[in-house]
Amino acid sequence: MHNLANQPQDEKDKLNTDLAASGIAYKERLGLPYDLYET
Repeated sequence: MHNLANQPQDEKDKLNTDLAASGIAYKERLGLPYDLYET
């Protein structure tokens, strides 16, 4: 496992985008409402 804190900022941004997209996909599968702009 890699320490994510040691990654460059652009890699952290990509990871955050991937996590947000997977969270939306998960909620869509369950039929739950989601907000694209929630933090």
